[in-house]
Amino acid sequence: MPRSTRLLIAAIVTMTAALTQARAEELPADLLNRVRDKTFRAAMAAKTDPEKLTAISQLNALARYGDMPARWALVRNYHQARVVRKVVSPEDAVRYGLDVLASKPEGVEKADFEFIFVLSKLYEEGNRRVFGLTLVDAMRDDPRLRDPALLGEILQRAAFAPGACDGVLEAARIGGFAGKGEEGCSDEVRDFLIEHTAKRGPLGKPEAEREAVSADLKAMDADDAQ
Repeated sequence: MPRSTRLLIAAIVTMTAALTQARAEELPADLLNRVRDKTFRAAMAAKTDPEKLTAISQLNALARYGDMPARWALVRNYHQARVVRKVVSPEDAVRYGLDVLASKPEGVEKADFEFIFVLSKLYEEGNRRVFGLTLVDAMRDDPRLRDPALLGEILQRAAFAPGACDGVLEAARIGGFAGKGEEGCSDEVRDFLIEHTAKRGPLGKPEAEREAVSADLKAMDADDAQ
């Protein structure tokens, strides 16, 4: 490879890393705490459907930014609250659940059971491909999900949800998995997905989501201050 080409590639890599770091710049913790407290209070006090939708939309903005308490609240209520499902997309419900399972936050109990409920609700509502496809995308962005032990644990739990393993197998086949007679939550599929997603590299969705909602969260904080 010519030296000029190597230098150009190095410059592009450096510029991309700088831009990614800028996009991922975190909002102040006290701002997030204020917005979270306000949003949880609004959700608890909401009585009408418009009030509930507004509160859940604000909670979802926090979740899209990466706020763990917001993500856990939405995952825990996704299967039983229609208003949550009106706001939170099936893909986001899976992403939030995977983040909770990977993070294992203190104070969160039975997250694996709640995730099974989410997957079961997705199947019930006809979103049968969502888990597998979203899992692949999430694995590209989150290296924790490429840990064989963690991924194996997630797939073992997913096996209790109808259609979940079939969705994983379909996603693996879309990615080029050629195994025959395999069950979607098997070790062979797990190992293929780890290698496949590592090779493909990150999508950058978490950074894009943070960038998309940062202005909204700042506006919510400013409104509360007035």
